[in-house]
Amino acid sequence: MRVDLSCLLTDLPEKDFLSRETRRAARAAASILGLGKDWEISIALVGDEEICRLNRMYRGLDCPTDVLAFPMAEAADDTLMLGDVVVSIPTARHQAETRKVPLAQELGELVVHGILHLVGYTHDTDEDEEQMQQYSGRIMAQIAETQGT
Repeated sequence: MRVDLSCLLTDLPEKDFLSRETRRAARAAASILGLGKDWEISIALVGDEEICRLNRMYRGLDCPTDVLAFPMAEAADDTLMLGDVVVSIPTARHQAETRKVPLAQELGELVVHGILHLVGYTHDTDEDEEQMQQYSGRIMAQIAETQGT
């Protein structure tokens, strides 16, 4: 899967590292979900102000959130566009600190969560949430296995 990544934060000291980890999470999700190289995804790493603006515009909620997913699933030339995932780095950092996990892990989990939404998974019911958590767990385990390679 092709991953188009943009970081809209200019003051992010660990930008290169987080970019690598974001791509790793997206590729692990693609592998587990059976998305081939013909698929493309766009991921944006943003601040709270931008994600709040998007959350207000598309969900009617005037507050920041951790991740938003915008499914597309449309074809353009020889590429299948899966959609866009937008992650707030400040919110991810806060959640990582609260959970006492590395920022890269939190970011990976949010990217995976967004991608699962792009392919149709939801957490509207307990069953849906359990299924989403199972896939997320498998994907995060694959990321952990490939750490450092």
